[in-house]
Amino acid sequence: MNDSGNYLVVGAGLAGLSFALRASGKGMVTVLSKSDLMDSNSSRAQGGIAAVQRLPDNLEKHVGDTIHVGQGLGDRAAVELMVRYGPGEIQWLMDLGVEFSYHGGELDLTREGGHSARRVVHAGDITGESVQKTLIDNAVSNSNIRLRENVTAFDLLVEDGRCVGLTALNNRDELVEFRAGTTVLCTGGSGQLYSKTSNPVIATGGGVAMAYRAGAVIRDMEFYQFHPSILDHGSSPFFLVSEAVRGEGGILVNSEGEAFMPRYHPLHDLAPRDVVSRAIVEEKKKGLVYTACWLPRHMSPTELSVLTDLAAVRFLLSDAGQEELLETLAPND
Repeated sequence: MNDSGNYLVVGAGLAGLSFALRASGKGMVTVLSKSDLMDSNSSRAQGGIAAVQRLPDNLEKHVGDTIHVGQGLGDRAAVELMVRYGPGEIQWLMDLGVEFSYHGGELDLTREGGHSARRVVHAGDITGESVQKTLIDNAVSNSNIRLRENVTAFDLLVEDGRCVGLTALNNRDELVEFRAGTTVLCTGGSGQLYSKTSNPVIATGGGVAMAYRAGAVIRDMEFYQFHPSILDHGSSPFFLVSEAVRGEGGILVNSEGEAFMPRYHPLHDLAPRDVVSRAIVEEKKKGLVYTACWLPRHMSPTELSVLTDLAAVRFLLSDAGQEELLETLAPND
């Protein structure tokens, strides 16, 4: 048995490490990572983090966008809390050492689907990697945080109706117990349950399964986060085509070269993700769907990030022998 201290955190992505850093001021924290510390959905996130930064944007607009995109199903109190604390969390990350992209002396903001304003703070097109590395560095140097890599949690331990820890498989394939006063599940997504995903192989929905087996009530399963666009070549995990590509002017076109999103939503290619996904599925019934983007000669840091994504897509397409797509993806003068 392992005494994990006051807090036991399952998952070492952005949520798990953020909690650990905050909780470390109140006691000892043990963080379990299913793989190495950089192997998570968090480290693969490209686009950025949405949080109001400056006028003419404001908190009310962000709340309105979120409720609208959720078709009125979102918990308004939760949405308002998230939006209200968002700007402060960006500052907290910067205080920890995250270097977000700047342009003209201000944070460089991009726009993604469903947002009515530019409010996505980013670090080039490797936002998740930058944030994850910074959080890991801070956790490693924190004497109240113990990081355990390559430990796979299996089942929560429940005694007298209370969770007291969990059983896990360690890096020597031994079944061990971790006990703590408080156990926090930050286990990420379940993309690997689907045939096509950009999620890493460790994203199997284990946290939800453990909670369910322990008797927790599971709700809102239909609201799992997902991404509409990947490069459909090779095997899982697939290459992610960042939503920031569409935020900076990229458009979805079908096999006939038609920009089809105006037929599906007034926001066109910046429609909410569920709308974009359904549109892509419909168009793929008739043929392939491409992302096309024309970039100007002079580009901001955000646009350069998009170009990085497109360069990667071009390389992969070339490697796949799909030369006919390169002209579609090439930037214009």
